[in-house]
This record gives sequence, structure tokens and C-alpha cells, in this order.
Amino acid sequence: MRTVREALPLGIAALAGLALLGAPGIGQSCCQRPDLALATFSDHTAWVFAVAYSPQGGLAASGGWDSTVRLWNTAEQRLVRTLTGHWSWVHAVAFSPDGSFLVSGARDQAIVVWATDGGAQLRRIDTRGGTVNGLAWSPDGRLLASASDDGGIRLWDTVTWSIVRTLTGHEGPVLCIAFSPDGRMLATGGEDTTIRLWNVASGQLLRTLWGHQAALRALAFSPDGRYLGAVSVLGNARLWDLTTYRTVREFSSGGLRSYSAAFSPDGKYFAVGRQDATIRVWNTATGAEARVLTGHSGGVLGLAWSPDGKALVSGSADNKVKLWDVSDLPSP
Repeated sequence: MRTVREALPLGIAALAGLALLGAPGIGQSCCQRPDLALATFSDHTAWVFAVAYSPQGGLAASGGWDSTVRLWNTAEQRLVRTLTGHWSWVHAVAFSPDGSFLVSGARDQAIVVWATDGGAQLRRIDTRGGTVNGLAWSPDGRLLASASDDGGIRLWDTVTWSIVRTLTGHEGPVLCIAFSPDGRMLATGGEDTTIRLWNVASGQLLRTLWGHQAALRALAFSPDGRYLGAVSVLGNARLWDLTTYRTVREFSSGGLRSYSAAFSPDGKYFAVGRQDATIRVWNTATGAEARVLTGHSGGVLGLAWSPDGKALVSGSADNKVKLWDVSDLPSP
């Protein structure tokens, strides 16, 4: 008989191990803190592992370990609908650039394509690559990139939904993925502790970035494409300069695990979701901590910034989705 840990996907073994040990901030809070959230949505019945904001604003999506995807009206602060079509834990959600489509990826090895308006399931794709840990649309909407437990990075044509190219190079599961703002570069982070940068047109590996202490959990490009923010399970979050391929700034983890990250639309702030149930918002120019958001009672596993920069949405191991007002962050 397999243990609970052995039955989990490789990409989340570290999280699961910590939760089973009863570490604070994953399934429980280390202490009571005031809830600063603008709104709290409690419809998920298990960990909320992924969140996304529609590029047009007003709509957010979440994916949970209850095998559901949920759509939220952030203006009216209500659940719009629940999407069911996965057979296991949902690890990734992403809106198309025009907001018409939503994709989700799960432990059932599938990518499901949904119509944002109405919630119809348009297509189900069996990737045959193990758990789908990450999804990212190209800025022009023509490609969808997926990251899987088998170490493969697949580029999908979003008209035919056929594979254009498969990129390989990571040693083990690929856990996070992001397109550069111009769509020319793809960044991937793996359980092998590396970040790999790829030329989208040719599939060529451009560079491997070393320096993180553990599995990468989140990647985010700055809006101008110059920097790549990266979060690994252990160690500080890092800001990489993509002109020099060097770390130009580190944001302290406080010795705790970090799980999620997002850049503000103007690039002035970098938010990190941590094991201690907090969201830390950092000034990217100075490295100063601009805000600490408290209210979750479990590790913050997913983060997304609204397109107008005024709100953050988060998902947590406390089974909740929260909406945060960040319109009053101090000027850099």
C-alpha cells in the first residue's frame, strides 16, 4: 500500500510532506492575524492551488484540489459558476489574452478548454505527460504552453490543439511556466532547481539559470520583459536581470517556504505567497517590503494581480480564495 506522500504527484511532494508534518502555514496558521481581505470566497472544499485574473478584469478563476474550477465576479464579489470536468486535483488555470477562453490543467493529465462566457467545456486534451503543473498563453493567443511531471514542456496550437513542439531538458517535473511579454521567450522552472529560458520560435534552449536552493514554484516576467521573478520552495525569492542573467535582487523568505508570485502590471511591485499564510508585497526598485497581507490560515499557493493593478486574488491551503485591495500601495 502506498503512503499518502507516495500517492501524490512529484511536483507537490515538498508541500505534502510539510503538511503531513503539521507545519504551520500549510493547513493551519501559526498565529492569529487580522483578516485584511476585501472579500473571501469559501466555496472550494480543498486546497486552492491556482488562481488567475481575466485580462479584461472583473473576473477571476481558481482551481482546487476538489477537482473543480470556479469563476468569480470580483466586482460583485460572488461566485459566477463552478466548472466540473477534471477527475483529480486542479493545478493550473489561465485565461486567454482576449479573455474568451479559460484553460485548466490537473493531476488527471488533462488540459480542459472552457468558454469563459457560459462555461461550456470546449475541448479536453489528454497530454499523457503526468500532472499538468503549469499553463501559459502566448501574448498573441496562438500558443498554449504546458508544464508537466514527465519533464516535458509542450507548445499547443490553440486553433487545432495539436502539439507544435515539445521542449525537454529539465531533470524531473516542470512545475511553473511563463511567456515573456513579447512572446519570444518561454521560462520554465523545475524540481531540478533550475530555470530554463527557451526561444519560442526555434525551441532552442537559450540559458539555464542556477542559484535556487529547491524546486521552483512560480515564475513571472516584469511587464517590460527585462526581469524574471522566481520563487522556489526554499530560500529567498529572486529577481533575475535577463540582460545579464544575474540575480539583481533577493526578497527575504524569513526562513519560510514560498509558493506563489505575481508582478504588478506597472512592474513596481512583486508579490509572494508564503508558508506562513501571508502575502508579502515588495518594491522592486528598492527591495523594501511595501505591504504584508494577512487573513489566510494556510499557505498561499496561488496569486494573480488584476490588470488595473488595484487588486490581488489569492488561493490557499485553507481552501479559500481571497480578494485584496492594493490600490493604496506606497509610491516607490
